[in-house]
Order: sequence, then C-alpha cells, then structure tokens
Amino acid sequence: MSTKTMDVIVIDFKTIYVVSISENADRDAVLAAYMRKSGEGWRNNQGELYNYWTTKQSGNIYTIRRQVNKTDEFADELIMYMLIAEIDIADWWAQAYPIIAQTASVTGAVTGIAVIASAPFVFIKWVRKKFQSKKGKDEYICIQYVLKKDAWNVSELSESLSISNEQAKDLLRGIGFVWNRHKMLYVSTEITEKFREIKPKKYFN
Repeated sequence: MSTKTMDVIVIDFKTIYVVSISENADRDAVLAAYMRKSGEGWRNNQGELYNYWTTKQSGNIYTIRRQVNKTDEFADELIMYMLIAEIDIADWWAQAYPIIAQTASVTGAVTGIAVIASAPFVFIKWVRKKFQSKKGKDEYICIQYVLKKDAWNVSELSESLSISNEQAKDLLRGIGFVWNRHKMLYVSTEITEKFREIKPKKYFN
C-alpha cells in the first residue's frame, strides 16, 4: 500500500520552502525533508554542531530554528548570566503567512503574480532575500519600520529602504496597505493592524 504524500510550508532562519512529506510524518521526518531540500548541514564553518528545533504551526506550516550546540561548560555558565533574547523570525513569518494569504485574496495580487495561492510563499521569499542582503538591515526591523506608520509616500519608503518604487509598492501591498487616491499615499488597513498585533516568540541564545 503506497503512502500518501503532502506538501507543507517550512520557514527557517533564512527563507521559506515547500517540502513533501508523508501524511503521517512526525517532526523528525519534516526536519529530514527540510535538510534535503535546503542543503543545510549539521555543523557550521567552525565545525560546531547545530541543534535543530522543528515546530508545527497552524495548518501545514512548520518552522525550523537552529542554534550551535554549546558543549563547553564555561560557555554554558556564561550564557546563564548573559541571556540575550532574540526574535524567532521563523515564528513571526509563520504567524504572518495566513494574513498575507488574506491580503492576496483581498487585493488580487501580491508582487504582481497571477496565482493567488502562491502569493504568500513568493512574497515571504522575496522580502527575506531582499532585506537579509542589506548591510546593517534586518528583515524584521524593516517590516516593523514600515508598520509603524499609518501612511507612506512610495518615494520616501523607496529611498529609506534603498529599493525601487515598484518594490516599495509590493512591500506595502503585501502587508495590507492600500492606495488612497485622495491623499496620494498608501494607507494602513485592518489587515495592516493584524501584522502589528503579531507577537513573535523569543528565545535565548
């Protein structure tokens, strides 16, 4: 008897993937499928071993987080006294995914693509790739920067983030801003507010 497979979304610390797993797959199987798809490894460039955590979010969305395995006793003791909380960015995107899907169905397009079902995947992949490559900028910081304002001039946002006007429009539409022809600005909506309400998990490095 053949095992049925299904596609799931996996969001990690860098990007987003679609991976195929069996219907009864556990988290270890999801991690294995992710590793094959992403090409990520178990060790960093210094040979230090990673620990991986796989979390099932809503529906068919999983997140992957990793951290260098701290085996040195002194390092462990030091961490206990110097805990630094970091945003679990994969978790933030997992919560944002269904909101982006709603945005796509309302506006009819995100990043100019025709197939609405794929809009969240394409949008997240584009944003993460775009802003991780910016020196001194972080995808989460950039998104929060845009969300802070209720109205945006496209040229102002374009200049602030060093992106084109069209990319600025795509970013604004993707997080729920709509064009107001009277104000000649992109203005926030109730969908934008949903992004603002996301409370990402934090973990300690």
